Amino acid sequence: MNTVISYHKYSPGGNITALVLIHGIENRQDVASRIMHQDPEIEQVGFIESFQDADISIAMGGSEFCGNAARCLAFHYFLETQKKKLTLKMSGFDAQMEAEITSLNEVVLTLPSSFISEILSVPEGYLVGMQGIRFLITETKLRLDELDQLSFLYGKGTPAFGVVQINKNDDITTISPWVKVFKTSTAMFESACGSGSIAAALALMQESTTQATFVLQQPSSSLYTVTFFQGEDGLSYIRFGGPVNLVSSNNLIK
Repeated sequence: MNTVISYHKYSPGGNITALVLIHGIENRQDVASRIMHQDPEIEQVGFIESFQDADISIAMGGSEFCGNAARCLAFHYFLETQKKKLTLKMSGFDAQMEAEITSLNEVVLTLPSSFISEILSVPEGYLVGMQGIRFLITETKLRLDELDQLSFLYGKGTPAFGVVQINKNDDITTISPWVKVFKTSTAMFESACGSGSIAAALALMQESTTQATFVLQQPSSSLYTVTFFQGEDGLSYIRFGGPVNLVSSNNLIK
């Protein structure tokens, strides 16, 4: 007997994301692989774990953190309930986050400073450690084999590793993100990347002590805004946002 797995397809600024609506899915890596094989436009798959008001959570196929999938879940919740504010949790990060739909399709995620574990200067640029993912931020354009080598050099002990190549301009910085998820054995250049945008903005802030808000243009041409809020003891919280749209509703037949 065939099993039907329903999912919604969202576009958070071009980073096409599938949200699996059925709770308690086993073999998530296999299901994610099948969905992405069925629809090559999909760049990542998230699994809704709970959808109650006080307990809204999502997990990725590789147990990594994904800011865009979290924003897609927030937008999905808004479409289902018309509530514009919520708290939610995401794989790779134990703390709760806040999300808000600020306009028709703009979703802003607020993360506590504990999301950032470290930022180190390395020969290639900056290494930004986050809960559930780690990024190398560099101005150097790298070959695919070099990206893979860097994932083994800097990606140990994290569910996912990415390289974000940045091109700095006066007002807008363009980024080119590449992300590898170890459990799912997937690696790709992404059309947009929320966590990578936060990491890129954090690296840029190391060279500009006065700037707190950064606008980053994604490969899709979509714009993400990242703002760092300081407290008495340093970084207090981070807000990042951009557009999210529902693309379609789909089924996977197993």
